[in-house]
Amino acid sequence: MRILIYIINFILGVIQFLLGIRIVLQLFNANEEAPFVQWIFENSAPLLEPFANIFPVIQLDGRFELDLTALFAIFIYSIAGYFLMQIIGMIGGGRRR
Repeated sequence: MRILIYIINFILGVIQFLLGIRIVLQLFNANEEAPFVQWIFENSAPLLEPFANIFPVIQLDGRFELDLTALFAIFIYSIAGYFLMQIIGMIGGGRRR
């Protein structure tokens, strides 16, 4: 069961990293032509699909953009990961008894 929790933590960490970098790149209006920025946006886009159009992108000072959908997605994925690990912990703990 521990290995499964490590796998979930790893996947959750990758998701949080991709979405977090996307938020920072979008916040500072990174050049979307840059290969790294394209890679981050392309690989994080499927993670945002379930949350599409929930929140608008907020313009800050006319130059910065804050993507609330990506922030919300990080929050939801974190909660889902936490509950999934709790369930696995309960199942794993129940088998030992």
